[in-house]
Amino acid sequence: MKLLLSIGIVGIAGLIAFQMIGATIDENGILQEPFALLPISMTLIGIGFGGALIRYLLQRYSQNS
Repeated sequence: MKLLLSIGIVGIAGLIAFQMIGATIDENGILQEPFALLPISMTLIGIGFGGALIRYLLQRYSQNS
């Protein structure tokens, strides 16, 4: 459970890093931004918090049975 939550927190840190780095336009007029952080962060958030939720629900309902 702790590992899954840690993965979710790393995903949130990736989104924060994306916002802090920001986007710039270079001298050729090309937009430079850390776009790769978005899908990686969203995947980590989904795996981390989604997995933790599923594991919590499975543990809760297996105890009641």
